[in-house]
Amino acid sequence: MLTVLLEETPFCTILARKVEAYFQSEENRKRFEEWYKKKYGKDYEWR
Repeated sequence: MLTVLLEETPFCTILARKVEAYFQSEENRKRFEEWYKKKYGKDYEWR
């Protein structure tokens, strides 16, 4: 059982790759920026 767990890709790695792929799209970044401005009342500063 332990061997099987060590051979699988950790969930956090999969999630990080999915989020990175999502933000590669200009449309998705724009939608995020609009949501952020609506929620927090200020522009999101990309680093």
